[in-house]
Amino acid sequence: MTLVKLWWAISLPRTAYLKVTYLLAESYVTNIVAEDKHLRERLAFKYLSCLAKPVNPAFAGEITALWCEFEEGITDAARLVRSTDALECMTQAVEYEERLRRQADLKEFMELESQVTVPTLKEWVKHLKQDREDIWSPERADILVLFVLGMTAVIDLIESS
Repeated sequence: MTLVKLWWAISLPRTAYLKVTYLLAESYVTNIVAEDKHLRERLAFKYLSCLAKPVNPAFAGEITALWCEFEEGITDAARLVRSTDALECMTQAVEYEERLRRQADLKEFMELESQVTVPTLKEWVKHLKQDREDIWSPERADILVLFVLGMTAVIDLIESS
């Protein structure tokens, strides 16, 4: 199933609510790779749910149900959100590695590949892994290119000194 067909097969508003609910908890934990990340997210979510409950019990119940759906990954929407979250973390890691010119090796984020279960997104993971291999390739040379604009600026600078 293509990603477009998957988007139309599931409820887009529900998928968005799932993602926002997950991001609420993740905002307290951040994107980390740690053994206790899920525990931290669960505790953060319980904290947020407890904050909402006295003010709006129905909302607290709704986001708790969405959180459980996300955590269990039993619906297509939940699997899509889980897959996109893992792909996002992997993509950010590769972007950071490239920006830092390979000074940081964030390969632990590549272990999230197993959490990408949507077939179309698995194809994206293949491309991302290839991009990462290209970044870390010994043949890759970082070239520093400097552009000097306008000779008159250089002459004015020399004359003013």
